[in-house]
Amino acid sequence: MTELIYHGNGERIDTRLTTQFPYSRNFFHHIIEREGIKVESQKSPNGSGQAPVEGQRGKVIKKSHKLSEGEVVFIDDVTRYLSSAILDEAPNIDIPIVLEKEDYLVINKLKGVLAHPNSVWDVGQPSVVGFLYHRYKDLPSIGNFIRAGLLHRLD
Repeated sequence: MTELIYHGNGERIDTRLTTQFPYSRNFFHHIIEREGIKVESQKSPNGSGQAPVEGQRGKVIKKSHKLSEGEVVFIDDVTRYLSSAILDEAPNIDIPIVLEKEDYLVINKLKGVLAHPNSVWDVGQPSVVGFLYHRYKDLPSIGNFIRAGLLHRLD
């Protein structure tokens, strides 16, 4: 988790974060929606005068939140959204295996199961990539890890 202390007054959090990191406002909007970015006042960490419990720091915000002088911004590890580690959030579903060899796997993809998520923001949907990730963890990929391990679809 990254912590930043804001010095200024009235800047939107999404705008500020794009000046601190090489990511877009849209990227931070998605993380804010997943409660991966929170803020708290330095003066009153949790309103009780006591130190906050680990993992419960900060309050949930909206993407339009305007920062105040001295606010502390807590940011989850954003690199997990940029690697296959995000697939840990994919549902672990059961897909019937027709044939399993050392170099390939033939499955019977169920109706309604995506071949792969549309983006890292959709990994919560049941998908073949999620199934493969939970079964094998280290998936081969050429380019986009979100499509890792998929080669051909035979109807």
